[in-house]
Amino acid sequence: MVIQYLSMTIGGLIIGFLYAWKLALVTLAVAPVIGIASGLVMVVSTILYRHKDDCIVSEFRLYRMFQKDASIVLSLSFHIK
Repeated sequence: MVIQYLSMTIGGLIIGFLYAWKLALVTLAVAPVIGIASGLVMVVSTILYRHKDDCIVSEFRLYRMFQKDASIVLSLSFHIK
């Protein structure tokens, strides 16, 4: 797959330089910015994925706490009536 993508990129740039060299230069100028942005997205998504398990555990703890509180309130409301 790497060879296919590399050959498509090189072929596209060659065709771009032959038919629309200004557009090919703009493409080459913007490519590093797109690469840096993709790298940042990957880093941020990796960090968020690592913290996902911690969030799930804390959400479950909150659920259990509210479930206990709700059962206490419900039992007290039956005793008041």
